Amino acid sequence: HLANICEASGTGAEIDLGALPLYPGAEALAAKGLRSSIWAENFADTAISGPQDPRFDLLFDPQTCGGLLAAVDPAEAPELLNSLIALDHPAAIIGSITAEPGLVAR
Repeated sequence: HLANICEASGTGAEIDLGALPLYPGAEALAAKGLRSSIWAENFADTAISGPQDPRFDLLFDPQTCGGLLAAVDPAEAPELLNSLIALDHPAAIIGSITAEPGLVAR
């Protein structure tokens, strides 16, 4: 989804792997090499660079990468995040949009 947003807008993005919300146990399973049956297809369809890391692998798992993604003004992001959390919605700032095209996970 992020790749489509960036491609359509001529931008790129940086993803903070440490900020990704994950299901309990997901990272441990990814560390053991357990992946969904369509992981390879999802990985092949997205040009994103990142470390060999279980959290990076989870970017391509349809069970853990299907959350709602919103691109908002960075100045408004903290207030929006706090509002969502106050309403008991799990929310996180996971990265930023960049002027330079390309997707990078760190």
